[in-house]
Formats: sequence, structure tokens, C-alpha cells
Amino acid sequence: MIRLTHLNGRHFYLNPDLLLLLEETPDTLAVTTTGQRFLVKESCQEVVERIVDLKRKVIDHEVAMNVVHLQPPAEPAEED
Repeated sequence: MIRLTHLNGRHFYLNPDLLLLLEETPDTLAVTTTGQRFLVKESCQEVVERIVDLKRKVIDHEVAMNVVHLQPPAEPAEED
């Protein structure tokens, strides 16, 4: 989820996977696939940067998890 700001200053979170389009009119209009419309204070560029940052974090986390899973198990300690 990305944090956005309504024109009245209240914050809300939007699932970026539901975002259909962004348009500057001059305020930024965000339209979702469900038809909801939000006027937000952030510019289109800021919204896109937040989406890219979120997706980058998700991918980095998935890669880190896969690296952990791909490591071979530790060798058992030899007994003397």
C-alpha cells in the first residue's frame, strides 16, 4: 500500500495494483479499476516513485527470502 494525501490534508493508503490512471488536472487525480476517484496532493511523479519504491522493496524481500532458501543446509558437526 502507498500513503497518499487528500486535498484536505488527510492521509489514506491505496493499493497500487488497483490504480488505473493518474492525471494532473492540475491536482493529481488517481482513478482505480473500481472507478473510485481521488484528488491527491502528491504529483503524478511522486505517486509513481512511491509505487516503484514499494515494488522494489517487495522484490528485494522476495530475493532475500529465496537466497535463504537456496543455501545448502549446514553440515552436521563432527563428533570427536
